[in-house]
Amino acid sequence: MKKILITGSKGKIGKDLKEFLTHYYKIVEFEKNDKLSRDKFEGVHTVIHLAALTPQTAKKFTLKEYLEINAGLTKQILSYASKCRVKLIIIPTSWSWMFKVGNYQYSKLIQEKIANKYKELGLNIVIIELPEVVHNNYKGVIQSIIENIKNNRLTTVDVTNITTITTRNIANICRKFIEGNNKIAIVLYKKSLKTFNLYVYIKKIIKKRFPNKLKYIRKGQTKIITPVITKNKTIIFPDFEIE
Repeated sequence: MKKILITGSKGKIGKDLKEFLTHYYKIVEFEKNDKLSRDKFEGVHTVIHLAALTPQTAKKFTLKEYLEINAGLTKQILSYASKCRVKLIIIPTSWSWMFKVGNYQYSKLIQEKIANKYKELGLNIVIIELPEVVHNNYKGVIQSIIENIKNNRLTTVDVTNITTITTRNIANICRKFIEGNNKIAIVLYKKSLKTFNLYVYIKKIIKKRFPNKLKYIRKGQTKIITPVITKNKTIIFPDFEIE
């Protein structure tokens, strides 16, 4: 039975991946606040690296704090994986940087740059760009909007398209990569993406379930913040070294 290390196994994606993949593999867990050591990687076939510092409404993190976890921890994990000859590293990351650039998005871009550097050194790394991740019962940003309206809270819903993927589909995609079925994994990823207009979708649900709550939906506008780029239209990243 293959041994799989899941970092961030108690997070939104990690919990569902652990629940699904534990039927097929021996699962080892790691959280971002745990002490990292080489022992965690001994005999590991695949690392699914989910541990990350993510935006929270209750606290605003600095760029340094994001980089320490999202970039620094990634570098440590890839270094240990390389030394222990881990066969595969899967890094599910966010594609939100295409629509908004802030401290979190910047740290995830740096994470990808670090991963790509290790790929050049021969480490087998798969980066999965993820849209809005939802549980199989679609809890998440969509459910939170519905709950707000249900509880008579005036809620602004942007008139914009949103793309989602379920945690179950992410787990299935990871399993295909683990078993070496890369082409099937890519096809499954593309088929798993669901795109719809957020405002129209929410309004349809509320109209069906809580028709008297329609007055609590306020139509917003699409806000897309583009990154600052150089004259030759490239984004400059800070340099870094790999020990």
